Amino acid sequence: MGAYISVNIDLGRHPGTGGRTYEVAKGHRRYQSGTEIINLSTKESQEYPGYIEVHHGVRIHSIAGIYKGIIKFTGFGSFSKCKDVYAYYWKGDYDYRRPLIIKLVKKGSSTYYYTKNGVHWNQNLSEKISNDLLKYLDILNCRQYDVHVVNIFRQEGSYKCCSLCKTKIKAEQQQHESEYTFSRQTVQGSVTRFRDRKKTQTGLPHPLRIHSTYIYFDLEHNKKPLLLYIEPRKVGPSWHTHMGFKWYKRASSDSDGWIQVDKEPTGPHDSVRIKAILSEYLILIKDSESDDYDYEDNPDGDNEDLGDLTSLEDPYGTIQPENKDDELDLGPPLIHKDLFDPVIKPGLDFGRKVIDVLSTPIIAIRIDSRGPSYYSQILDRSVKVSPERHLEGRLNGFMEYQHSLDDKTECFTVSAFKYKFENVIGFPLPIYKVICVSVYYWSALEIPTKEAISRPLLVKITQDSGGKEAMESYYENVGSKPDDNIQWTEWCPSNKCSELQKKLKLLNCRLNNAVIIDISQKESLGYYDACKDTNMDPQHGNDRMQVKKDDESGKFLESYTVYTHSLKNYGGKFHVLSFKNESHEISIGPTTIFSPILDVEEVRVYTCEQEKKPLLVYIKTSTRMNFRKWYQNMNRKWVVVSIKDPPLIPSSHEQILTLLDTLTSTCAPPKVTIDISKKDTTIGYESPELPGERIKIDKTPGSGASDDLPTNYDLYKHTVESRKGSYFTLSGLVYKGVQNKIHVIQETHNVTSVSVYYWSHLPEEGKPLLIKIEKLKQKSCGNDSSNIKTDWYENTGTDYNRNWKKVTEPRDPETAFNTTDTLGKKLDLLNCKLNGVTVIDISKRPFGLDKDTTITYCHKINSYDYNTLDPSHAPLIKVTNVTSSYSPNALGDFVVYKHEINDKYKQNNHLGDKNSFHISGFYKGNSSISKISTPMLNVPSVFVYYCSLKPDIGKPLLIYFEHSISGGDSTKVWYKKVPNKDDWKKVSGGEIPNNDKDTSKTFTILNSYKTLCQIRWWLYIISGALFLGGGGIIGGAGYYVLKKFFGDPLVRLI
Repeated sequence: MGAYISVNIDLGRHPGTGGRTYEVAKGHRRYQSGTEIINLSTKESQEYPGYIEVHHGVRIHSIAGIYKGIIKFTGFGSFSKCKDVYAYYWKGDYDYRRPLIIKLVKKGSSTYYYTKNGVHWNQNLSEKISNDLLKYLDILNCRQYDVHVVNIFRQEGSYKCCSLCKTKIKAEQQQHESEYTFSRQTVQGSVTRFRDRKKTQTGLPHPLRIHSTYIYFDLEHNKKPLLLYIEPRKVGPSWHTHMGFKWYKRASSDSDGWIQVDKEPTGPHDSVRIKAILSEYLILIKDSESDDYDYEDNPDGDNEDLGDLTSLEDPYGTIQPENKDDELDLGPPLIHKDLFDPVIKPGLDFGRKVIDVLSTPIIAIRIDSRGPSYYSQILDRSVKVSPERHLEGRLNGFMEYQHSLDDKTECFTVSAFKYKFENVIGFPLPIYKVICVSVYYWSALEIPTKEAISRPLLVKITQDSGGKEAMESYYENVGSKPDDNIQWTEWCPSNKCSELQKKLKLLNCRLNNAVIIDISQKESLGYYDACKDTNMDPQHGNDRMQVKKDDESGKFLESYTVYTHSLKNYGGKFHVLSFKNESHEISIGPTTIFSPILDVEEVRVYTCEQEKKPLLVYIKTSTRMNFRKWYQNMNRKWVVVSIKDPPLIPSSHEQILTLLDTLTSTCAPPKVTIDISKKDTTIGYESPELPGERIKIDKTPGSGASDDLPTNYDLYKHTVESRKGSYFTLSGLVYKGVQNKIHVIQETHNVTSVSVYYWSHLPEEGKPLLIKIEKLKQKSCGNDSSNIKTDWYENTGTDYNRNWKKVTEPRDPETAFNTTDTLGKKLDLLNCKLNGVTVIDISKRPFGLDKDTTITYCHKINSYDYNTLDPSHAPLIKVTNVTSSYSPNALGDFVVYKHEINDKYKQNNHLGDKNSFHISGFYKGNSSISKISTPMLNVPSVFVYYCSLKPDIGKPLLIYFEHSISGGDSTKVWYKKVPNKDDWKKVSGGEIPNNDKDTSKTFTILNSYKTLCQIRWWLYIISGALFLGGGGIIGGAGYYVLKKFFGDPLVRLI
């Protein structure tokens, strides 16, 4: 057989915080002692309510001894064949620091032990304890730790929870005017449990350091407790989670179980709500329940001989202040776990040496102290605090405060840890042979000018190991709330050299909110972990920061998206250590562990979603000047925005949008060149300057309706297909290719469209007339009509449509061109000048018969409009009497006026060498001649025939012109006046002259009209006149006839 091996039971190992055990199943844990695995389980039972049993079980080897940390417990004798050790604790002892009773089980036989000094354990009351375990647990808990059993039935007077109780519980009965009775019981200490006479009440807490309990009795007999109000002593933020101001009521009138009140009274004197709760039980209380109760002060058997328990004191040497109110003034209420740990008088077996604990100073470490020294609250010893700022190595970026005695080689015992006068839990106190306690803080927050908001991260305890290398143990801050620095647990690194800095950074993230901002995060992910090396702590979680899409700001930022990064849930300020984009670290400003961006409320990331590219970062903090809060992505390098003009605040949408547009991204407005000659509305065209960026064309034909385009003009609207409803940058305009740049148009920002006006009837050779450029006044305000500014440009007609000028006539084209009439007149004048399009007014003729006499005219526009819209406009048409160019007397007394292009117009080079023009309409004076269809294109000239004799002078009779479609044969057109009507019709059939030189047919048509120039009628009348007069050429009846037909003037001529 192999050597017999024994193991030690360590009561310092437990299921609570810092218990250094691991869970294998619910309620079952384990720890290792030597080579043996110790099973540890807990049990609660109605046999000992308010207490908990912790079982340490050995499977293979035998037990050699019982310890609590390095303290060896004595008095147990032989452990032969003992494999089970049971320790009983009060449920309020959350750290399992003070076992009340220990039970050893050997071969099915149990022996019970208690202690008077915390080290040596006695078995002289074992039999009595075995018969009434609960009674002795209550006595020991009361006598040693001032924890009581409260009898809620008592209404008046003082009583003890047991005969050995040192402090009486005082009950004061009061009658409320609302006719209910209540009793206020004042308890100096904590509560193990509540009982009603001898019956333990369930469902109630075991409150720590309460001030008083209000007990409300039934309305019928004023005897049965039905409602409880538990008032703690000076509640502070660290008050235990089970308590606070709490209300409980009986589950039913005949039950010993209690439940928490849903709708709680506002206080102990809220009579309306209290009476309403008590009234719920009225019909449930039976008369039999009104019987008197046993009023004895002490439970049965308390007066029996309790042996040396009568001299029992706190075995752990708790030192209490003389005035308990002074104790409470130190901060939030002290609880059971706050009491100081043992001051052990006997020697302790520590390896091969025996330590005399009386010879070592006992110190309470203030982990919040930055020095240079402080006095221990226990033995008035000065503790020196030595700060050390680590600038390199594994503690790089952190501050270490070393707590030691003046003689740094002197060992001491740590009996407590304090943080701002609150007791810290989670350390296995007492801790002996301590050389130094180091507390680690983040250096960035440890500066004199900054309010001390840094939280302690890690505590290192260095102990003398008896001649060997010093022993180090680590404890981490596990406080879950921003102001909770009293919850700690042990951290056991597998390799402290490589893991220490990682652990500090992780704690710094969790406790101080020193985070790494991932600017790639989107709202769809919700939350993300902003800490590093989180795999060191699986419980750390992955939701430190929350990301939200700022839809409200997005309304003003066109195609860009804004995401805000802030602390999850409770918000508050955080500190930015660095930035990353997904897994890639990026540098935004001088952010390091030494120089973070402090006191940040939020980080705003402006992103181009199309390519998932962050472009701009805003850091909201009061620790930086405004220009150092904005950083821009310049070709993957993040630089601070120019100090000259950074956006002031996140609501400066126009400035932000302007800045974003200067950065390279697919969301930025493209720079495009518009070719104003393009008219294909099916596929559009690619920008000559930016291949791949398509320009869309929309054609709007003019109908002449109100608020629409003028008749016979088309508008071609050019927009960028990828920027539908948005703006772009107009690099320039060209006409038929980039080689034909329109010089007057420079680079223009915030353009929404470029529109070009053409005459509808020259789809190929027609010149562009007007350009309208629409742009946004404020690009962050959308493309509402009130936010649109319009620039107008007109074609000067030179340099192959490349020479344009800004419209200055009218003075305010943006307003004037809102009306179709004014816009139409401007287009008519430009169309006349550039395309040679005009109307023909057949009433226009020069006075006199001299062929050199001419007149000129143009469109039907009054002089005011000419002066307003184009005061320098030259008339397109000149009218000349060309009758003399035909054979003498070929047309009789009829005359011909020729309408053709004005020579001066040609000299201005608007139409070049072109000798023809286009007719948009025919008029006679102000009356339109609708029967002559228009437009007529490529017309060299128009001939209008009149009778030259009064009263028919100025009455056109015949019109002739030729027209053709480009590249086609010309068509000859003759129109004649309908007799006795103001109407015209086409000449048809065999009477159509070949051209204007065919004077024979022309004269035949003219001579068919009843005018003074008509030869046939004139001869007939002359002959009749001679015959009728009989007395001379114009005498008698002849004169009468001539006068009737031709009037006195002609007769006088004759």
